[in-house]
Amino acid sequence: MAIGHQSFYQTALTSGITSGDLVIPLDTVPTPSEGFLVIESTVEAKREIIYYTSKDATTVTCPSGAGNGRGYDGTTAVSHLQGATVIMAPVGVMFEKFGTVSLGGINDTNGNELLKVTATGSAVNELTLANAATGNAPVLSATGGDTNIDIELTAKGAGDINLKPGTANFVQKNGYPIDWWEEIGRTTLSGAGDTLSVASLPARKYLKIIFSTLSTGGTTSLDLTFNADTGNNYSRRSFVNIVAGGTATSAANLRLDGGAAASNKYGVLEILNISAQEKIGVANVLDAIATGAGTAPSESRQDCKWANTSAQISTVTISNLNGTGDFAIGSEVVVLGHN
Repeated sequence: MAIGHQSFYQTALTSGITSGDLVIPLDTVPTPSEGFLVIESTVEAKREIIYYTSKDATTVTCPSGAGNGRGYDGTTAVSHLQGATVIMAPVGVMFEKFGTVSLGGINDTNGNELLKVTATGSAVNELTLANAATGNAPVLSATGGDTNIDIELTAKGAGDINLKPGTANFVQKNGYPIDWWEEIGRTTLSGAGDTLSVASLPARKYLKIIFSTLSTGGTTSLDLTFNADTGNNYSRRSFVNIVAGGTATSAANLRLDGGAAASNKYGVLEILNISAQEKIGVANVLDAIATGAGTAPSESRQDCKWANTSAQISTVTISNLNGTGDFAIGSEVVVLGHN
């Protein structure tokens, strides 16, 4: 629980208590489930501050053991008669509790757990949170007795640790992006087929398209289109194993591989994606050709262009238009983006 305060609270004891009683009977219990009360605040010889940690409909209960809730903040636990006045006042120890947050956690305004704090015996290292003026960032720091102190974040079970940037779309380390790219789309085949497509991509200035196709046994080809455009709006220049392989212009798609083959393929296309500009990019594709160490893979590079100047790429489709087989289960397209 968390210490609370109720303004103008006043009630009375419904029966007398001794200096050792920890259950305090009240005519009306306070709203907070944990807090400080003052009994007989106007009688100097009887004035006592108590600290309670739970309540029911008619009583509040002080913790037991050494330094329990009776006789707090320099007062002394004494007996009190039935009818003695009880108030909730902003006593000094309450502010000390707020200042050190020496409790087990912090609750939200609904009373639900927001932050839990666990204790470590003989602890010398801690976290310090500092706020900041306009134009500066708040700082969470490792501080303490050791010279070098790490900060460890631990997820629960199979959970991840997610860092989410703002509108700049990247997380920085010492002022430099940790990961320039963010994943904005992915499709993985759950059944064999001739098409891999990722749709509804958010607008990004730069795209990286990563694809891997597995063969069912027959040959497959990699034929790329954007936004379902199959008009003659594509052109490319090919290089196969570093040897120029010719050009294709006014084509209905972008052929990404060196030729249809019954093998697994992997490739990456990076492309500029400005709406009012033609989309130009470079694709590098590896074709396994055959299994085993006796055959080296083949490499093809495609310098690509999509002559569209009215829209950003929102759909990426790789089709098997020239092969006799299918893309196998597990074939995949992943799209990364950045502005």
